[in-house]
Amino acid sequence: MPTRCIKVRLQPGCEAEVAAWAAELNRRSDEVLATLAAEGVTLEAAFLDHQADGVSLIYVMHAADFGHAVAVAKASAAPIDTYHRDFKQRCWDERTVLEPLIDFVNAAAAQD
Repeated sequence: MPTRCIKVRLQPGCEAEVAAWAAELNRRSDEVLATLAAEGVTLEAAFLDHQADGVSLIYVMHAADFGHAVAVAKASAAPIDTYHRDFKQRCWDERTVLEPLIDFVNAAAAQD
């Protein structure tokens, strides 16, 4: 299953909103997991990257078909997806897909 990593530069001053967004998604994990299932995404993780020139989110995702995942996410009327799209509209600035170098999944260990 392909992995994608995206670096999202955040708008200045969005750090508090990012913390609230992460807390809300973690609180509503059942909704998030239902959305990921509909999208065909098996892993979504986000990390905060503080650099001298600003703050970014680093997203890592696994999906069999990223085109399908994006289409489902855009069409979804689920409240958690609306919340996430609104957050992206307010806080996301520049988005860069990072170049993959290695991608290993130890399926045997994941089943234990």
